[in-house]
Amino acid sequence: MADIKLDFSQVTYSGILEVVAPIVPGAILAVGTLALNPRLAEILLSSPFLGYRSRIAVAIFVSYIAGLLLNLLISYNGYFLGYLFGYTVGKKLITVPTPWRNLHWRRMARTFLGDDLAPSTDDLYFKEVHDAEVKKAEQIHDAQQKAAQQKFVQDFFLPKSIADNEWYWWYEVLSKYFAIEQWWAAPWQYFLAMVHTASWAVVLLMVFNHRHHWFAWVLCASGIVFGNFSAWFSGGAFADPYGVNQTAMLLRIIKPRVEK
Repeated sequence: MADIKLDFSQVTYSGILEVVAPIVPGAILAVGTLALNPRLAEILLSSPFLGYRSRIAVAIFVSYIAGLLLNLLISYNGYFLGYLFGYTVGKKLITVPTPWRNLHWRRMARTFLGDDLAPSTDDLYFKEVHDAEVKKAEQIHDAQQKAAQQKFVQDFFLPKSIADNEWYWWYEVLSKYFAIEQWWAAPWQYFLAMVHTASWAVVLLMVFNHRHHWFAWVLCASGIVFGNFSAWFSGGAFADPYGVNQTAMLLRIIKPRVEK
């Protein structure tokens, strides 16, 4: 039988924080539910089907799963609301930097990635020019000439548009690839994200149990607002909805093999 070896060298600090994150909101949901429902607590704690240790193990497991589900729900809802906010008013209020549209960076990145991984072209894509050329082509009356011009516009701009999107994601991946793990302290986004989910946990307890207090609502509203703005303007806290971290990990493995 083959020996099972655990390689903890690949475990990242942010990965550990992601595993630990659901504990706080889960504990709040579990303790709050039992404290606000004495009869339910009495039934669960006096169940003859479970022993003392079994009750503790089940309580920890259920509270962790509840915290994990709440954490995931809040994270993805926050990203969705952030996307809507950025799409509607974000462009008017904030100028988003586009370092992946720098030709010097693209040439350096192409040299690093190689032609097999790099996008098809380094040329920049300008959507305004593309839209203007599409409108000009639509105004041509001759059907054959119109079709030829539309095909020319599509063939000219489509590769640049696809490459521009690919360069964006490669910039994100390379940012993760060259990131340095910080082992000495948790980043501030982690604590703010924990306050965010804990605030939602308290809100759910107050709503479902019909127990309200104005001071608790003020604290929870403050935690939710600051948590949302932190997720929107810092790229989120320990979430990887598009697989950038995983792609960077694969790149760490593939790159040394290609260079040999």
